Amino acid sequence: MADIPPTEGIGQTPAPESGDQKEETYTKAQLTEMISKEVGKVTAKHSKKYDDLKSELEAERRKSLPDPEKIAAELADKDKAISERDKELSGVKLENAKLRALMKVGVDPDKAESLLKRVVGTTPEEIEADVKELQSLGLLQPKTPGAAQGAGNPGLSPKQGEQTLEEMIAAAEKAGAFTLATSLKLQLQREKFK
Repeated sequence: MADIPPTEGIGQTPAPESGDQKEETYTKAQLTEMISKEVGKVTAKHSKKYDDLKSELEAERRKSLPDPEKIAAELADKDKAISERDKELSGVKLENAKLRALMKVGVDPDKAESLLKRVVGTTPEEIEADVKELQSLGLLQPKTPGAAQGAGNPGLSPKQGEQTLEEMIAAAEKAGAFTLATSLKLQLQREKFK
């Protein structure tokens, strides 16, 4: 094999250009200190850029956020809508409880709706107690299974199947249910002006 001269720089150490230079030697601690200083310089240089970019990004994010007052107004509108729906739902539940209580004592379904305003209470228990009180006063008449009206049967007269408002007022006053009596009197006045 022919001798191939070694490539310059590979596997060789460069020869000092002048004989006056001394080779410097460093301890491990000195090298660590020099490296740490260089790393600190580079970190400081890039840390400043990082902080600037982070600040710019935060500023852009803040610009894209909606106005807090606008959000507060939207939340207030939604709360108001929810509150209105809750009130409406409560009213429907209350009316349903009144109808159930009236049906439970056997009130004619055709008359139950007109009796709703005479039933008071805010809980099913209060409503049932009021319906029972109205029934005990004779103000509620159960549905009477009578013969069909027509063909010789004129049907029930108001005196036979249902009390008049005047009779209901008298019964309520006799029983000491003055709030109910007042409510019935108002109802009677409304019907007179129709």
